[in-house]
Amino acid sequence: MTIKDILLEEETNSTLGTDGAIVRVLTTIGEIEQQLRTVWTSFEGHRDGDIDFYLEFIQASSSTMRPHVIVVYRHGQPSALLAGRLDRNKVNHRLGYVRIPSTESRALMFMGFRGEETPDNCRLILNSLLETLKNAEADYAQIPTLHESEIYRAALQLPSFVCRDHVPETSQNHILRITGNYKQVHGQLSANLREQIRRKKKKINADFPGRAEFICYTLASEMEIAIPHIEEIARKSYQRGLGVGFSDTESMRRRLQFCAAKGWLRAYVAYLGGQPAGFSIGTICNKTYTSDFLGFDPQYREYSVGTVLQSVLLERCCQEGVEVIDFSAGHADYKKRFGNATMTVARVYVFAPHFKGVYLNSVKTLAAGANKVGKYILSTAGFLPKMRRALRSRAAS
Repeated sequence: MTIKDILLEEETNSTLGTDGAIVRVLTTIGEIEQQLRTVWTSFEGHRDGDIDFYLEFIQASSSTMRPHVIVVYRHGQPSALLAGRLDRNKVNHRLGYVRIPSTESRALMFMGFRGEETPDNCRLILNSLLETLKNAEADYAQIPTLHESEIYRAALQLPSFVCRDHVPETSQNHILRITGNYKQVHGQLSANLREQIRRKKKKINADFPGRAEFICYTLASEMEIAIPHIEEIARKSYQRGLGVGFSDTESMRRRLQFCAAKGWLRAYVAYLGGQPAGFSIGTICNKTYTSDFLGFDPQYREYSVGTVLQSVLLERCCQEGVEVIDFSAGHADYKKRFGNATMTVARVYVFAPHFKGVYLNSVKTLAAGANKVGKYILSTAGFLPKMRRALRSRAAS
């Protein structure tokens, strides 16, 4: 059966656009595999929007109820899609690093846009999303995207006042564009950073002669060795104190096994004196290294293990032909120091037009607004970096 036949047979979950485009919502893995795999794999995009990464994620997630992929068809062929999932979760908003009491909700969590991101396609996709929210199938939706992208604009313009995101979350995503070999890229780092790396490597070699190792684990068969060592570091890190970052769970093990089987995984672990001291976990996909998790044991702080590990990672990426290192969203000094470019990423919400959706929007707006004002005041006064360091030190203690 062709895609055109399926579209003619199945009128449910379908919307006809004014220009003849058809919008459908696929809610089963079978539908996705049958109708989208070939064209989905032909679309370029971020690793998180890869069809296999997406399917593995939703099958491994204990909170996911079903897939939710909004597809625009033109002339019987998929033109664009927004891949997501329907989750049952708790909304977690924060005032700084402090969590606001959460609320049990149903959320449409989107993972990536693929295909032609035109204004018309994005309008059709958002209208379909708004219809789903209107039917009370979910309380809100969350869309990660680039700031000022077409889907970003549509998500802010099309919902009604009570349903739109009034304070969308944006952040600077630092990246390193690699041109040349490691020696050339290393030479482009600041003189201060190059000197720090040199001094810390010298100190490590002096204090741990012949007993300092930086190992990159890539194989599924190596995970039984690597994961316990990574967890030993992670439980002592400030990230664990804040309730974020790497954690040795069944879903995490499944994710790492999957990435290893795909040939993507790069799990770096630093060993000083035979003891796990720091780690950095990421993937290489489409010539882009994406950083996912990292941490270090505070007792090795004087060696700047994280900085040295990043230089080791950088050298290997150059050897493997990586063109971009994506340090991922979130503030950290090392990202700015190693990066040579930035892009503004956003996470925009759309809320359902019923009581719970409006309530969640009001809480989110107040929290995000307070955070924005607070960060501005602290940053202007020069207190923000000091506060971040203090909170991280406290979380690690």
